[in-house]
Amino acid sequence: MVGCPSVVWNEAFRLPFVTLLAPVRSMQLTMNCPRIFTPSGTGWRVAFVATICLVYGCGPGQSGPPRAPVQGTVNLDGETVANGTINFLPIRGTKGPVVGASIEEGEYQLSKSEGPVVGWNRVEIHWTRATGRKVEAGSPSPPGTMVDEISEAVPVQYNSQSTLEREVVAGNNTFNFDLIAE
Repeated sequence: MVGCPSVVWNEAFRLPFVTLLAPVRSMQLTMNCPRIFTPSGTGWRVAFVATICLVYGCGPGQSGPPRAPVQGTVNLDGETVANGTINFLPIRGTKGPVVGASIEEGEYQLSKSEGPVVGWNRVEIHWTRATGRKVEAGSPSPPGTMVDEISEAVPVQYNSQSTLEREVVAGNNTFNFDLIAE
């Protein structure tokens, strides 16, 4: 079986290329290769089914742990969290991916397919905002360029060292967070 795969000459571009699936009969130079990918052969059927399984997965339903949709609002000291993020991290034996959403004008929402895993999750909330101070921009800006200082507005007990925990249940979940800075 020397010479497999076959070499096909592409007339449109006048370039030779190598192909494993060579159904083209004209201009084909083969060297005693078996023809398993003929238009009526079973090779095409097997390749088609394998491709479908790889792209869409085999079997019904979603893979992985069950998820649920979540939504809610986030306020800090009575002020709407304008543009932040919220993350759900599985804890207490709950296994699954960490998921997050953007908080826009104080609201967030995750659909079931994007939502957190059913079970206990630690919640982290982040919101950076201008402090009102100006600081030097640094490189690559020209020396002396001043910009607004930006810092994390949410206290650490609600983000990197969060004590917020919620149990996500199958079905719809609404978690509203009215945070207080200390």
